Amino acid sequence: MRLHIGDSARWQVRAAVERLLARDRVEAVAFRDELARLLADPRELIDLSSAIPEFPTVPIREVITHGHRLFLWERGDEIWVGGVWPQRAF
Repeated sequence: MRLHIGDSARWQVRAAVERLLARDRVEAVAFRDELARLLADPRELIDLSSAIPEFPTVPIREVITHGHRLFLWERGDEIWVGGVWPQRAF
């Protein structure tokens, strides 16, 4: 299984870490480490994901970690991460 991270998701991860660093360095490191763990095992990422409550019929799923929502979808044997948004934005 291959994992792809879209360009916008990369920028959103970077912005999330920068926001967390400004507020709480320990939380920023924990968020970074948790993302690294999740992204290292795409099957676990899918296993931990759930339907988006606001759009339950859409095939995009989410994983919530450290106050952020990672949006992803499966396409064949590939997983795409398309966005990372603060959870409080919803």
